Amino acid sequence: MDRRSVSRALKVMRELAASVVLAGITTSLGRAANAIPKFFGANLTTHSQPDSPRAASRAMKTAAREEQELSAGRLVRDTVWHSMANSRHKILQMSRPALGRRLIAVLVAAAAVLAGAGTLAPAEADVNTGAPAMTANNGAVNIAVDGPNHSLLFYWAVDGSPTWHVETVAGPGTTYSPPAMIVNGNNVNIVTEGPDNSLMFYWAVNGSPTWNAETVAGPGTTFDVPAITTGANVVDIAAKGPDESLMFYWARNGSPTWNAETVLPALQGAGSAPSITIAGNDIYIAFTGILDVLGVVWQPIGSSGWTYEHPPAPPIETSFGVPGIAANGNTVDVTYTAYGQITFLWSFDGSSAWNAETVDGTGNASFYSAMPIAAGNGSIVIAATTRQSQLMFYWAAIGTGTWHAETVAGLNSTLSSPSITLNGNAVNISAIGPGGELDFYWALDGTATWNPEEISGGVGLPLP
Repeated sequence: MDRRSVSRALKVMRELAASVVLAGITTSLGRAANAIPKFFGANLTTHSQPDSPRAASRAMKTAAREEQELSAGRLVRDTVWHSMANSRHKILQMSRPALGRRLIAVLVAAAAVLAGAGTLAPAEADVNTGAPAMTANNGAVNIAVDGPNHSLLFYWAVDGSPTWHVETVAGPGTTYSPPAMIVNGNNVNIVTEGPDNSLMFYWAVNGSPTWNAETVAGPGTTFDVPAITTGANVVDIAAKGPDESLMFYWARNGSPTWNAETVLPALQGAGSAPSITIAGNDIYIAFTGILDVLGVVWQPIGSSGWTYEHPPAPPIETSFGVPGIAANGNTVDVTYTAYGQITFLWSFDGSSAWNAETVDGTGNASFYSAMPIAAGNGSIVIAATTRQSQLMFYWAAIGTGTWHAETVAGLNSTLSSPSITLNGNAVNISAIGPGGELDFYWALDGTATWNPEEISGGVGLPLP
């Protein structure tokens, strides 16, 4: 039995509940049915890559358009989510056969409830729905995105110019997750899941089209979108590892030698992709646990011990999106979704006391959307998508607790989770549009006027 079998079987429990709530259950039940026999050693075809975030995004978009599916999902939410969450600790201690029986029981319950729900909408075409990564530096905006045929593309434009330039960071067959990106001095750094669940790192000098590749971790090590940050002359990467573990990698600038640390071991780590930041002299990683409990781990830079905290999230789960994390002076900021509501948490660096604020309590946020966050210019800013595939922007003046919402793009405009960055006196947001195209939006600080640009380059081509 390989390690991926355990990871996929655990992932079924999470994906099933979310897919049912949005009632995009046809695809998810199929994945669950395949994962369970494999978990117990049945002979099934082994796929070269795990389930992609694209599948989740397609399910989200399809289900958001169908009120019938939402109603069915809400019914199952009460029967499945609560059952799973109330026995969280028992599940963690179950043997594999017992866990298998639990998974099968969940599937049967979901199928029974959905029996009378009617025919679900068909899945959409397989187009790129991976969230782009974005940075701003030296008077330019940079965007990285997984392109056609599992390639990795880099776009850049001079601030204020609608002309975008494209570079191929890595060719076909190299990229199996959306990328993460950071500006590191005079370099741009990109990290992504590579072939056979490896972890790949790319860097280029600003202004140079030459990209250099390094293997951070080999096959079978990485199972979702990694996260990256930099500080103290070191590049830091967080990634979801085998069997829902959480891994941390670091290398000194200019060195190809990567050092690995297990932050949380198998079955105790990340159910979602992580987010990472540096506040003061500490490294912080945020993630959703395998049974959907929001978690934050931190350690002093250069230390080898990690401290695990449970911020004050709802008692059942924090949905399945990726929580966002950012440093803001001497505070750490986290944002996440639960039941379609968006919550903002903050804590002073080094303190275990977390303060909660409601960003959007309507319950309309996408259950799958990542929650990118940025801080600067006296404000906290967040981008998110809704169940109707709208693109939203939220902001609050630091220290006020009063959040303001703006619609960046309307119904059915956004197929992926967004990315957000502050760029001088402007806010920049990027996301994948309904046809798989790469979209870019910007607004000046203090205005609610969002200016859209569609970036050419073919990222909307159908994927194999």
